[in-house]
Amino acid sequence: MSDYPGQPAAVVFTRGCNFYCPWCHNPCLVDPARYVPEVPLGEVLRFLEQRRRLLGAVVVSGGEPTLQADLLDFLRQLRRMGYKTKLDTNGSRPDVLRRVLGEGLVDCLAVDYKAPLRLYREWVHASNPGAVLESLCLALNLPGGSVRTTVVPCLHTPEVMEEMRADLRAAGFDVATGTREWVLQEFRRRGELLLATPRAVQRL
Repeated sequence: MSDYPGQPAAVVFTRGCNFYCPWCHNPCLVDPARYVPEVPLGEVLRFLEQRRRLLGAVVVSGGEPTLQADLLDFLRQLRRMGYKTKLDTNGSRPDVLRRVLGEGLVDCLAVDYKAPLRLYREWVHASNPGAVLESLCLALNLPGGSVRTTVVPCLHTPEVMEEMRADLRAAGFDVATGTREWVLQEFRRRGELLLATPRAVQRL
């Protein structure tokens, strides 16, 4: 009831991610050594087909869904079933997001905004922070789009949060924290990823 605005929703989690956020709460979808077994696609589609009268939406999350070669086809199938759709992404592949949006395959798009862009390589091992900025712009220009930040107390200090606001302003958006467009999420310790981390992150 909380993953899609105003609709009961199923959440489909995809396996695999190209970021390594030490505070990630889905390590079984990110770290290959901890992968959970895959559910066959046909089984997922049967589950959703049988619940069309109970559910209004499907959220595709991860891991990182834009790494999946069949993402667009899956979203098309959800549309044919009559579902509203939402995509959760780390923003690393704006090219895929443009294709998704170009076909009108999602009603809602949520882009995770992890840290100030200058810290992406150090904190989450991202190779191209500029791609994330493109995705943030796509989300903030989309009705039903939002930017989300999981606030880790020892990392996201007031100074860091102000720098993140400055990144958004530089992209042309004056977005206040706590609004619909920039959603702040509480960090909850529950078996997070904690791979190789910068010194600041080792305090987690």
